Amino acid sequence: GVGIVTVQNISLGAGVNIPFTGKPARVRFNFSERAHPFLLTVYGIGGGGFFGIAIGTDGVELLEASLEAGASVALDLGVASGEVHVMIGIYYKMDAGPPDQISLTAYIRLGGSVEVLGIITVSIEFYLGMKYQHTDPDIDELWGQATLTVKVEVLFFSASVELTVERRIAGGFFQPAQLVEV
Repeated sequence: GVGIVTVQNISLGAGVNIPFTGKPARVRFNFSERAHPFLLTVYGIGGGGFFGIAIGTDGVELLEASLEAGASVALDLGVASGEVHVMIGIYYKMDAGPPDQISLTAYIRLGGSVEVLGIITVSIEFYLGMKYQHTDPDIDELWGQATLTVKVEVLFFSASVELTVERRIAGGFFQPAQLVEV
């Protein structure tokens, strides 16, 4: 952190895979990673993301990127501390398969946690996302997903409950769209 700006988890990566089985050689580059995205915050408002690409001698194998923005506020009163956050984001993935797949996901995350005396912690996270997926040859899908996760920790005991609802609207280029319950 420098002044009011905090930058975290920035990493650069590269890898080379040279198989001796006749398959094409591959190179991978990344700016941060999906599991550890970069974070940029100014006065509690900020975001993060990552970018990765895998290229072989036969073309692009995988391209994925994510950007997220929102706000996070934390408060520490000594005996109790907590935080709340609201984030919106977009995730893109192109996988050369087979089969070729392209997906685009837009989402919102809301959550928070509270800790009392370092003994009890309660956290809640709500995720709402909409995903468009194109699978070769002519399959387009639109998915909606909502997940609510509640986690309670008391000393060495912890329990978590996750509720998920998912809906899919499926249809090809030449088929009328239909609602399918999953």
